[in-house]
Amino acid sequence: MFLTDIVLLASALGLSSGIGVRLLKVRQPSPHVVGGVTAAAFIIVMMCFRSLQFGVDTAAYANIFSDFCKGGLITDRESSFQIATEVLNFTMLGSCDTQLLPAVWVLLIVLPALFFRAPWQVRLCYISALLLSLVGIELSTNALRQGLSTGWLVFAVSLAPITSLLTVLFSAVAMAFHPSAGLVLLGYLLARQRWKIFLPLVVGLLVLTVHSLNASIELPLVSRFLYEIRKYLAHEDSELWIRILSFACVVAALLAPQLSRFPEVSIPAVMADRYYAVALRMAIVCLPFLALPYFGYRFIYGMYPIILFLTLSPTLGNHVDTRRQFLLLCAMNVTILLVWAAGSTYMRDLPFIG
Repeated sequence: MFLTDIVLLASALGLSSGIGVRLLKVRQPSPHVVGGVTAAAFIIVMMCFRSLQFGVDTAAYANIFSDFCKGGLITDRESSFQIATEVLNFTMLGSCDTQLLPAVWVLLIVLPALFFRAPWQVRLCYISALLLSLVGIELSTNALRQGLSTGWLVFAVSLAPITSLLTVLFSAVAMAFHPSAGLVLLGYLLARQRWKIFLPLVVGLLVLTVHSLNASIELPLVSRFLYEIRKYLAHEDSELWIRILSFACVVAALLAPQLSRFPEVSIPAVMADRYYAVALRMAIVCLPFLALPYFGYRFIYGMYPIILFLTLSPTLGNHVDTRRQFLLLCAMNVTILLVWAAGSTYMRDLPFIG
């Protein structure tokens, strides 16, 4: 069974369950929420049995975890590897079973979303839309440390209306799993500024980065960032489509609220929503990263879950049809995911369930 089969089956199950609930005239939970949860549940179950060979980095993480279980040390790697390995084993109740790795991996990505400071419908729709997206599949099958990191980072953002202290605290937890969370947090904080502050800051940072790439003197705080950019410049052409498709997920999240009441014009009302405005500014921050191989789409992987959460904000409920928004979002995500799976030789040749 290949990834394409999993996505099509999840979509069919989600649609049939949603239609069934609608025919039974059940109002709560909403049919679209039931359909989304059904599709997400199916994907989660399939994830538990997926092949350890599926995912470019899965085999590497499995080998690291296997060595750890045999008493090997991983102190020669970044501390985030050690932390992620310890957390994975703790979640397995210390069983140290490599075969449980895919199941625990996806569980730890979904778990923080259940505790977001948001209505339960938003939490469930977020999980469903994420797992039906290219970014969600990548975070749960390939980018293990970043997958664990993004869950806590979105949780931190959901707490921002309460206190900045909790946001900083859980952002630090996210950075312990993957250092890129710090850059993503910076992008989020930048996007929270008003347009008249945001635009000059973005232009200034872009000019500073381009200048630093061509300068012999590097600032201490940005040297690691510049190193990561230079390291992957030789792969510029080979990763162009994954950058475009990952950003297409961002565009889908932004388009869904606007299209939810088409042909009625709702653009001004949606644009006025503060959460949507932050999501839009975060998407603008992502644009320069499209020029960067590897580092570019990895940055978008970190930004997309926050953008998705913000565009599902309940504050948009007065201006959009949330049912249509969710259905349009999932339809666009599934289309992007199928294009990626069908267009990749790797995805067509390697079974999802081994």
